[in-house]
Amino acid sequence: MHQQRRRAFRVRAGVVLATLCAAVGTLLSAPAPAWAASCSGFGCDGHDPSIQTWQYGPRSQAAREFANGYSIEMRSGTTDGDFYVWARTRYPSGSDPYNHSMYIERCHNDYTVCEILGETQPGADGKTVSDPESSNYSITRSPMYYDVGRVSRACLYRSGDWARRTCTTWY
Repeated sequence: MHQQRRRAFRVRAGVVLATLCAAVGTLLSAPAPAWAASCSGFGCDGHDPSIQTWQYGPRSQAAREFANGYSIEMRSGTTDGDFYVWARTRYPSGSDPYNHSMYIERCHNDYTVCEILGETQPGADGKTVSDPESSNYSITRSPMYYDVGRVSRACLYRSGDWARRTCTTWY
């Protein structure tokens, strides 16, 4: 009789433990609501700048004209006390934007180590809007990148023709 009680206790303890593990696993794998997702510094790299609350900005730092009505600009802003940059391209709505790519180039201040970040094609879903100043143009943004203690610029090139890229000035 005593052994049956022990065995029953072990079975119940095992069931309780398994249920507890399943509950914890479900909580850990559930997606967090957007408002709960927090980041800072390099942890915000790759985030969408259009959903941020900006204390300063966003504003244009530099812009350059490209060919066929395309232009590239570097945007910046401060959120949660951290400074971020991202690329934005403007292009004619009737053109074929998928033949182009833009990105942020971020380097150490001495230009010894550089990164190509957020390569994005104009016209990308969820990143493109109609230009509020002219319905004949569209605007696509890249993800944002932390830019404290670094220099950055935004670049645009026609796919397959890396040598003919146009970049903003370093900021």
